[in-house]
Amino acid sequence: MRRKFKGIYLITIETPETVYRYVGQSINIMKRKENHISRLRTGKHDNSLLQRAFNKYGESFYKFQALEELPDTITAEELTEKEEYYCQLFQTYIWDSRSGCNLREAEKSGKISDETREKMSNNAKKLCENPEHREKISRNLKKLCENPEHREKISRNLKKLWEDPEYREKMSRNLGKLWEDPEYREKIFQANKEYWDKPENRETFRERVKKQWQDPEYKERVGKAISKRMSTDEYKERLSQTTKERWDNPEYKERVSAAIKAGCLESKEKRIESSLKARGLSFKVKDPSGNVKEYLGILALAKEVGASRTNTSYFVNGKLKESRLFAGWEVVNDSN
Repeated sequence: MRRKFKGIYLITIETPETVYRYVGQSINIMKRKENHISRLRTGKHDNSLLQRAFNKYGESFYKFQALEELPDTITAEELTEKEEYYCQLFQTYIWDSRSGCNLREAEKSGKISDETREKMSNNAKKLCENPEHREKISRNLKKLCENPEHREKISRNLKKLWEDPEYREKMSRNLGKLWEDPEYREKIFQANKEYWDKPENRETFRERVKKQWQDPEYKERVGKAISKRMSTDEYKERLSQTTKERWDNPEYKERVSAAIKAGCLESKEKRIESSLKARGLSFKVKDPSGNVKEYLGILALAKEVGASRTNTSYFVNGKLKESRLFAGWEVVNDSN
């Protein structure tokens, strides 16, 4: 028969990198021990830090031990004082140590006080100011995103959230409040600029988009979504209002003007050229003099030769039998 006693306990998950620690109190240590391991095994533990460490490293790294057995006559306040002492001794508060798993100060209530929330917030900010910590988080996120199962899980969860009108409304309000802050807008602008200034990021994005658009289902789904959205009066009104507000802003007009002068924005001809090449509508032709030239679309060659658009199309596709205008001309394949 197990013995019931009051006391303070310590949970550790000792890994090759660090030792996660959590200190707690209970009027029945053995029952609390069973409760902890049961919840961790089923993934239902209240402490997210302990649960994540347990999920990652497994039960073999998990250890529960009683630190001090206390008399039955001890009061709740004295029990809490004992817990506070051991939390300080082992540095188990998350604002005292990276390996600490105590999310709140030792207290009878399970609610997190405003003071504790402030400490947690300050600790998180300090961590984010550390370049090594940011790099570690970045590596872990990249590793997770490389896992197809993880991406699928995130996708399902996000879709489920966005199906809730209340959630969409809440997110819209929160983003609206954030964008009212000039410092936040400037911070996001600088972060995006730093990201897109790196050639490897632009190349990764291009490859990802290219791969997506090679999927017929994706193209159809996006096309329908865009058409549906742009057909609403609400969208048209919002787009008109946004465009008007932008062009009423002297800074925006100056920025766009500078970009055009710097050649950052493609001309209409370049955009058409890029579009034709992307759609595989460019081709090469050798003229009677033996010169090879690339044409973007049927019309460009038709104008140069003086032929009709129909005959030029037949020529390019190898269906034109005889033609005085195209005598000596030859379509060049890349394989030639």
